[in-house]
Amino acid sequence: MQRLKQFFRSHRRAARWRVRAEALRWRNPEAYRFFAELMERGYHPDGHIDVVPEYRLIYIGNPKVASSTIKKSLSSLTDRAPGSLDDLHRRGRSGLLSPIETGIEAFFRLATAPDTLRFSFVRNPYDRLISCWADKFQGRPLVGGDPFIDVYLDFRRNHDRSLPHGRNAVLPFPVFAEMAIATCDKRADAHWALQDDLLTMPGIALDFVGKVENFDADFERVIAHVGSAGGVLAVSQRMNVSSRLQCRGYFDDALARRVHRAYERDFKRFGYPAALPD
Repeated sequence: MQRLKQFFRSHRRAARWRVRAEALRWRNPEAYRFFAELMERGYHPDGHIDVVPEYRLIYIGNPKVASSTIKKSLSSLTDRAPGSLDDLHRRGRSGLLSPIETGIEAFFRLATAPDTLRFSFVRNPYDRLISCWADKFQGRPLVGGDPFIDVYLDFRRNHDRSLPHGRNAVLPFPVFAEMAIATCDKRADAHWALQDDLLTMPGIALDFVGKVENFDADFERVIAHVGSAGGVLAVSQRMNVSSRLQCRGYFDDALARRVHRAYERDFKRFGYPAALPD
């Protein structure tokens, strides 16, 4: 059922784009080309971008990188007060707009304007994988119906049918890590996709990329931008924090080397060391 919901959501996004596309092609060819490239290259901006037009803010969401905390904070700039994680991810309750809800031409102007803050946050790839596993897979039975378990079961079916499955089985972290290594550059799921890929959307040059390891200090950049626009940004308490061990409790040296090779673009672009963090 969850996979069906995801399928219909993605097709609704594509349908909403097609409805607007033909009129936009003639009215504003530059905005049309900009948004068409995002869609054609598989970025689905409505699913990954939050816009607060009044404060000239564009946030590219990076799953498992304090994204719920950031959404909660940005939502404080609207007239909404989402009370749960579920509310945060429902635009009608969070008050955060998608690009299409903003209007494609208005979004294009914001995405290319010099006074817009286009930002995101990143995380050490080792720690991000652990957080994803702990939040989405740890302790869950390996049966269909959960969208993340369904991705794993598809991977198992297509790559190695000897991998664990069934109601009495759970996914060990090393098996999840091997799935992530094999699929991180194939957009199987944004939660373990290459961050470099997620943040390299055509036509959207980021002004600021913070690090979750230095969140409080780095988020000051967003607070300062909002303050210069005459608003006050309420910084949310950390949300959706996973309970887990330190990195060295999950990786042996061989697995760490394979993760580093698979996520080398992230390590290099965002300046994370190859060694496991203490």
